[in-house]
Amino acid sequence: MTPVEAPPSQPSPDPAPAAPRRRAALTIAIAVVVVALVVAAVALFAGGDDDDTPPRAPASAATPARLATVAAGAGHPVYWAGARDATTYELTRTSDGRIFVRYLPEGVAVGDPAADYLTVASYPQRSAYAALLATARRKGASTVAVPGGGRGYQDPDRATSAYVAFPGSDVQVEVFDPAAGAALRAVQAGAIVPVDAGAARSSEPRAATPAQLAAAGRAHGHPVYWAGPVDGATYELTEASDGRVYVRYLSGGAAVGDAGDDHLTVGTYPQPDALGELRRAAAASGAETFAVDGGTAFADPAHPGSVYVAYRDSGVQVEVYDPLPGRARALLTGGDVVPAG
Repeated sequence: MTPVEAPPSQPSPDPAPAAPRRRAALTIAIAVVVVALVVAAVALFAGGDDDDTPPRAPASAATPARLATVAAGAGHPVYWAGARDATTYELTRTSDGRIFVRYLPEGVAVGDPAADYLTVASYPQRSAYAALLATARRKGASTVAVPGGGRGYQDPDRATSAYVAFPGSDVQVEVFDPAAGAALRAVQAGAIVPVDAGAARSSEPRAATPAQLAAAGRAHGHPVYWAGPVDGATYELTEASDGRVYVRYLSGGAAVGDAGDDHLTVGTYPQPDALGELRRAAAASGAETFAVDGGTAFADPAHPGSVYVAYRDSGVQVEVYDPLPGRARALLTGGDVVPAG
């Protein structure tokens, strides 16, 4: 998977072996192969100069909000293929600014070694648009118009990869899809777009399986709590851009997005020194704290139906709300409120 080289009239963004190293880097990011194979791939494409391969951060799950945060700090646009249901977004970065977003279907773990999944890679490259046109000419590949004024092409040697760049941009984008031709179709359809502040807005409420609740916790980098399985309930998941996650239990025919406040809800809130903050909040409200398994909790008189709990070194505070008096506390003390997964 070869990122486009700069034309002779433009300064090359890297020394001569850069394009082969980039081929190796994207192959590594997609395949996530074992160390021995990584070294072999680098040696093959970079003439054995594996010491020059930029260090790659470990792959991690990411929410759209986290992708937006990464994009804001990258110093260049970061592209993706938009939000998709039942998908884990796998984020990988290299020390030279290349960023990979891989789309993993439900049930596929982060770091899966198979090169079978849609991946969008953003490469910082000076004069990326001119470089793309020059490389397409050199390869004898026809370019196609891309919504937004860009141009793209499919690598004649790799029908699974397509490339796109936009005038005035210093980023080239590679799209990999294991289905031949699918990457170019996505580029032509305008499906490859920058991650922007819009991606960091709170998500719309959506129905989720227990596995998806657990995946949300991995993506946020902190546990997501729930009250365990309940027969006949729909688990409604809402994720806020600041990392707060809400799991609401809908029953009695209530639809996702129901405006009523008569549903059991468990909120997980990232908070440094969560246990200390909880104790201070309890003291400020005049409420007594009580022990739960591994944590400390209190009921705020100003918020009937809610009980708050925090655990030492957890980094999150948990709110359990139920409209039935005493039920939230009973769920906590009974050990029903636990991390999903």
